[in-house]
Parts: sequence; C-alpha cells; structure tokens
Amino acid sequence: VPIPDKMMQIQADNFSFGNEETRLVEAYLQSNFGKFSFVAGFYEDTLPQLGWNLAKSDSESLTFTRNTEELDITLVSKMPLIVRVTLTGKP
Repeated sequence: VPIPDKMMQIQADNFSFGNEETRLVEAYLQSNFGKFSFVAGFYEDTLPQLGWNLAKSDSESLTFTRNTEELDITLVSKMPLIVRVTLTGKP
C-alpha cells in the first residue's frame, strides 16, 4: 500500500497474521502536520489505479475492496496525525 508524502510508517506498531487463504495486516502511519482529508484524497486518487474500489467513505475512515480483500484506512489521532491501515483477505 503506498504511503502519502510527508507521512511515515510507525515501525513498532505493525501487525501481520495469516496464511495463503486468509490474512490480516495492520500498519500505522504518522505525520506531525496535515489533515485526514489530505490522506483520504491521496488514497481516493491512488488506490483505484491499483484496482481498489471505494466502498465506504466518511470524515474519519475509508474502506476499499478488491476481489476478496478489504482495505480500511481510519483516523486514529488528529495531532499528531495518526492513521491505521488494515488489510484483510478472505478466501
């Protein structure tokens, strides 16, 4: 999953679990400036180019789907800006 400019992945908070049939990957992104609307705009523009379809959108979260996968992007904190990215896949 691409990361917006001026955001960085929080390495200590990554989580991954799964096998060939199911999986769960969770990562946190952080920035000391910016708003969730910037992050949302980035993913709304970028992910459809990678085959993802926007399934749900509100002021604090986005959900995309692709085949049997679901990608959730959720606001965790406004200052600093922290966003949780969760990818789940099912058979």
